[in-house]
Amino acid sequence: LARADREYSANAFLMISVNNLAVINETFGIEIGDKVIAEVGRRIRAKLRAGDIIGRYSSNKFGLILVGCGKGALRAAAERFIKAVTEETIATPAAQLAATISLGGVIVPDQAKSVQETINCALRALDVAKSKRFDCFVAYEASPIADMARLRNKSIAESVIAALDDNRMRLVLQPMVSTKTDQAEIYEALLRMERPDGSLASAGEFVPIVEQLGLSRLIDRRTLELTVELLKRHRELVLSVNVSALTCSDREWLTTLQRLTKDRPDVLKRMIVEITETVALEELDQSANFVDTLNELGCRVAIDDFGAGYTSFKKRLNVDMVKIDGAFIKNLADDTSDQIFVKTMIELANQFGMETVAEWVGDERTAQFLRNAGITYMQGFYFGRPFDSADYSNAA
Repeated sequence: LARADREYSANAFLMISVNNLAVINETFGIEIGDKVIAEVGRRIRAKLRAGDIIGRYSSNKFGLILVGCGKGALRAAAERFIKAVTEETIATPAAQLAATISLGGVIVPDQAKSVQETINCALRALDVAKSKRFDCFVAYEASPIADMARLRNKSIAESVIAALDDNRMRLVLQPMVSTKTDQAEIYEALLRMERPDGSLASAGEFVPIVEQLGLSRLIDRRTLELTVELLKRHRELVLSVNVSALTCSDREWLTTLQRLTKDRPDVLKRMIVEITETVALEELDQSANFVDTLNELGCRVAIDDFGAGYTSFKKRLNVDMVKIDGAFIKNLADDTSDQIFVKTMIELANQFGMETVAEWVGDERTAQFLRNAGITYMQGFYFGRPFDSADYSNAA
């Protein structure tokens, strides 16, 4: 980068990945895989020009600095490296093996002006190359939309971490009204992030990004702390709280739950843990262990977004409640197909001995249909919008 700036010349950085290394390691062992990596490195190095540099970036990746290299020369170099690696098999003690590689390249300083930016751009191009086919080279192309999305995601992640550090996560509560008593018997605890200016960001604004970045465990643990704290203050309150897919495998979350409630078993009995149907089905064994542990502690468990098309999970998951996906409820009053589906789901849940909750209830016609169909609880703006948990006493 310094040389390019000093000499006003274009250089290139190329990231090369050995694609089939995992299969080789699994089939022949890591020692054979290491020999393949070493041979790929030797073959690439043999095709470098004077002044070019090769280095090991990670387990199956090499980084190359190509001096005085523009776009056309970069593609030619990539094709030269592909040919060097693939034109002959690699002799190993186990067998004659073939290696396949993918390549992503970036021109510096035209497309990247720092070390981290250079590596990031090359890795993005490499990801595109790996998604196409083996032995493929992709040159990095700037995407304003993608760059804006990355900056937005970074900003959201930084905001979430700051909010956690500054204790600016808040709970709002939305009532679940019983069809038997017409009273709010359960409240769903929904997370909000307080911005530095005092305004609140809904979970939908930051949770999807947080989950993609692997930060959802931090969010779920803070939500748990706030939930237990609220349940301890109000002995009559029953709360339902969502957990992410990562938390279903997080022993630390369960340990934290036990630690926070060790002197208050009543809190566990007034807590309902919601996991989504898709997560439960994708990781059935893991979800079953998570649900069983919650049952042993005294918590009830609800399946959220019920209605993805699978119903056999009840054989494996000892859940107490299902929440029918709001997508099937929002047009329920006028959509006969939704009416048939929802009625069937309620009947099925009743046969399993599970309570049912309808989400997104927005009008009296929908509410009346659900009452007639035998729903246990209804939740939606028709019965109340989420309100700050600090106002619970007034609402109750």
